[in-house]
Amino acid sequence: TCSLLEALAAIHERGILHRDLKPSNVLVETEDRAILSDFGVARPLGEHTMITADGAAVGTFIYMAPEQHAEEPVDVRTDLYMTGLLMYRALCGKLPFQGNMVQIIATKCEHDALESPRVLAPDVTLGMETVLRRACARRPGERFATAQDFRTALKSLSARPASTAPNVRPRDLTPGKAAATQGVPTARGGVVTRD
Repeated sequence: TCSLLEALAAIHERGILHRDLKPSNVLVETEDRAILSDFGVARPLGEHTMITADGAAVGTFIYMAPEQHAEEPVDVRTDLYMTGLLMYRALCGKLPFQGNMVQIIATKCEHDALESPRVLAPDVTLGMETVLRRACARRPGERFATAQDFRTALKSLSARPASTAPNVRPRDLTPGKAAATQGVPTARGGVVTRD
């Protein structure tokens, strides 16, 4: 996750908002190196439209932040919310909000409390749960302000003694092949490249 946050920090610093983070858009090259891909719906920061010309919502609805479901302005904290959902799924084996229709997911996302990840994955520490809850806060103002802030919070957990550090391994991420992104802008460990 720290590698993904480095990549997000790099694109955010360049004024780009991804807007569609999901497992298929994060390729795991090695255990500690992720490649961010598929910038098809990415937009410059400050461009707030969440609807395409044909009226379709932008993003993958099960990973959308509450402001995306509500068609409100988005910013870097929207990408950080989606990163929090990716972490939750990797640690717990499922997303916190389940349903089979956009309206059901949107309503749960906007109104239901985040289920404690420690219920689903007892090895998740209270510190990790605190980080996840902040990343997945309903209101953008309650989330991490930047990818670097999020990364720093995670790094502080790994700096703790082994007895308090999270002892979990991601369940949902599989190694990807960089060749799958040939010709697509990607972000690797904080460097935006075109393969």
